[in-house]
Amino acid sequence: MDYKEVLDDVLGKVKGAIYLTFCGSDGLGIAQSSDTVLPPDIELGDEKIASFLVTKMSVIKEMNLSQTKEDITITDHYVVLVRMVSSDYFISMVCTHAVDIKIARYYMYKLANTFKKHLT
Repeated sequence: MDYKEVLDDVLGKVKGAIYLTFCGSDGLGIAQSSDTVLPPDIELGDEKIASFLVTKMSVIKEMNLSQTKEDITITDHYVVLVRMVSSDYFISMVCTHAVDIKIARYYMYKLANTFKKHLT
């Protein structure tokens, strides 16, 4: 499976999405797709998103709240959606506030299930 091609397709379907990645919790990227014009004020990278996610997952685990399946973080300017594919892999999408979160979550769910099938 060409992961980049799949990510490019989804990025094109989610209005407001600017960055989509499939990577391991160690920060090593498998594939990524980004809008042709990224905003100049943000620095994106698989290792930064993985670090962010691993920290949140650790805190949730320490609180005995089970395991993370999905995370949505809303900042002043962006929305970061994360969906676990397995305990070692995840997909994440960075979007502007113009995104329809329901549509983004739908495609993240579909992507996670598709990638999960190819990992097993």
